[in-house]
Amino acid sequence: MNNTKNLFKKEWNLSILHSPFIFIYALLVLTLLIPEYPYFVAFGYCLIGIPTLFAFSKSNKDIEFTSILPIKRADVVKSRFIVVVFIEIMQLILAIPFAIISTLLINPQGNIVGLDANISLFATTLIEFAVFNSIFLPIFFKTGYKIAPATTFAFVGYLLTTLILELLIALIPTLNILFDGTIYWGAQLALLGFGILVYILTLVLSFKKAVKNFEKVNL
Repeated sequence: MNNTKNLFKKEWNLSILHSPFIFIYALLVLTLLIPEYPYFVAFGYCLIGIPTLFAFSKSNKDIEFTSILPIKRADVVKSRFIVVVFIEIMQLILAIPFAIISTLLINPQGNIVGLDANISLFATTLIEFAVFNSIFLPIFFKTGYKIAPATTFAFVGYLLTTLILELLIALIPTLNILFDGTIYWGAQLALLGFGILVYILTLVLSFKKAVKNFEKVNL
């Protein structure tokens, strides 16, 4: 735990604090206040910040610096995972008050362009984040420096997952009744629980895969 805390401090002081664009992207959850807007886009912005931050860290040779510290290769990977999780969870937390305002004041009759700003939106976003992470991080750590291939494949996976989830809920009447709107809180909380489970499980599996890939890299 202490090692994880130190890794977060390192990332916070050397990467996050020097990357204000992360917080700018995070504040784009304000788009949840736009009437009749595809709200999944609000969360997609933070994913742009992740490869951008990795590129910033690459220019500062952060991976090389971390690798010469007296820590395991797994800890190097963990430091990057910490950053990704921080960015994504920060985005979700910041979105909560704006989602409430959107639901109560801006689109009280429901959003005709995709999901409402409700619990289901957060649940599906967690699943979409999980897909992005499970592609981006293991591919990136095959080299530790090539960002473009990881970003391309990860965004394709993210967009396909988003499209499939949005279409399923929109086109299947039962799913639409349960997961759109704000009436069936129980079903939406169950979906949120499933989304959290998927997010955590894919993080664990992606971490193991990324460590395995990075241990083969000759820095």
